Amino acid sequence: MKTAIIVAIVLAASVAIALTGYAYRTLRIESDQVNAAWSLLAERYRQRAQVAQQSLKILRTYAPYELEVIRSLQSALGWLNRNPPTMELLVEPKRFAAFEATQAELSKALTRLRDVVDSEEKLNSHLVMARLMRDLEDIDRKMRLNRAAYLKAVREYNETVGRLPLLARVWRFEARPELVIQEEAVPKKLPLSE
Repeated sequence: MKTAIIVAIVLAASVAIALTGYAYRTLRIESDQVNAAWSLLAERYRQRAQVAQQSLKILRTYAPYELEVIRSLQSALGWLNRNPPTMELLVEPKRFAAFEATQAELSKALTRLRDVVDSEEKLNSHLVMARLMRDLEDIDRKMRLNRAAYLKAVREYNETVGRLPLLARVWRFEARPELVIQEEAVPKKLPLSE
């Protein structure tokens, strides 16, 4: 009888340890997936800012009268240069919200820039500007995919943290912020490879 109780206790302890190890491993893997997805997305944000900066220089030269577009690009790029997309940004909700708002401003400014490039003959025929606009389209496409991948990774991680709140708290795994994006920007199915 005593041996049965001891065996049951040892067995229960072994199962608890195994499940705890599995839970930790799952949280660690999903956390790493979120970090990797954010790194890819942050690189796209940096690339987009670089292309926007180069486009701004050309716009100032060939269409200096487009003051609204120039000012909006300068404003967004100035803030983004002072607040680059880092992992630390993700743990500061106010800065993260400001980052997302600035990215939205940059998107609007880039849309207006595209309209100006399409309507201005000097800009439309400028070879460097044409290449930058193609680069921007490519970056935007990849960025939409990276944002969707980041959202998926964060949602899976946050669900796991929600299912294991005590263990997550003990091991200091906290829920991660999700990006606020429009639904049509997120593809329904992610491609298998990029």
